[in-house]
Amino acid sequence: MNTTLDLWNPIVPVEAQHDNFKRLLLKNDISQLNEIKNWTNGFVDRDGKIIKEFQTSFNSSLWEFYLNRSLHELGINIDYNYERPDFVLGSRKIIIEACIASNSDGRPRESERDYRDLNKFTGDITKFTRDATLRLSNALIAKYRKHQNEYSKIPIIGQHAFGIAVHPFDNPFFWIENESPPLMLLYGFVRDLGVEKRDGVYQSTGFEKVGELTKENGTSVEMGWFLDDDFSDVSFILYSTLATTTKAKVVLNNELDQFGLIDVLKYNMNGAEPIHEEVELNKYKESILEGIKIYHNPFAKRPVDPAVFESPFICQYFYDIERDRIMKYNYRDGMVIQRQYINDKRMFMSNNSMHGSRLRQPGDL
Repeated sequence: MNTTLDLWNPIVPVEAQHDNFKRLLLKNDISQLNEIKNWTNGFVDRDGKIIKEFQTSFNSSLWEFYLNRSLHELGINIDYNYERPDFVLGSRKIIIEACIASNSDGRPRESERDYRDLNKFTGDITKFTRDATLRLSNALIAKYRKHQNEYSKIPIIGQHAFGIAVHPFDNPFFWIENESPPLMLLYGFVRDLGVEKRDGVYQSTGFEKVGELTKENGTSVEMGWFLDDDFSDVSFILYSTLATTTKAKVVLNNELDQFGLIDVLKYNMNGAEPIHEEVELNKYKESILEGIKIYHNPFAKRPVDPAVFESPFICQYFYDIERDRIMKYNYRDGMVIQRQYINDKRMFMSNNSMHGSRLRQPGDL
């Protein structure tokens, strides 16, 4: 039976509503609102709090709704009979906990976006990526400890493969982070040392590694979580930067939606720089799965068959221990790296300045 949640009927006062929720209600794009509502089809609100959380904190709930929709798109059944964790894939013997990377105290929230501040955030792309990686680390370590202290002790499913699904919303320009933070945190990857054309495709000749990052308070944070067995209870990380409200527009390809531009970067298998395109909104379409990346742990106690996430729109990463190389599976030409919806003329003027920090293949800082 098809069941969706009543997301858009406000149940909290306006002053308690999240900026993104208020913005979408004000725009009242019915097709977009209905698409996000459709992401909740089959979702079970087990503690009766998700609608309030969606209207007041927004991003974490939106991410759970997106995951619900995406897992169903992959043909995976979700067992909502368990109180926790977020997603139990019983027939696959996998459990997934969802989380987001949020801004640190005193830093601008994702919704506090002023494009005049772009260079303040991304002018130093190394610092931008470092900060994003540390926020990602905080989000993941909290869920890892939750698994160790709680989920692993649940009968039967506690012995399933464990994955963490994470999306960054840690700063107003989070989508520029691409995949650099998880590559650094999980595999110690900083940047390619060079590329060369082999077998007709540009490939890395090696990469620079980092063992740790230092927080502003002087605390060191270990990088390369998946380079030894310290995190062997984590089978994989599912990551995306594209599960935003714009996703609910670009999966529709609404020919009647005449205003707006999609600014997109795509993988380029035939060159060292990504493909940059600007496409009218009503001529652009994405799969719901576009942007999902799976990072496998080579030391996992319970490795996950990559066929579980098999899709032409999902790239999967593996680490070859013997060769000391990151291997990409289903890494294809034209996959979306980064996407931005431009519906404000002022943003067109700032767009060219963005390309200085954006026109980079993922991982190249």
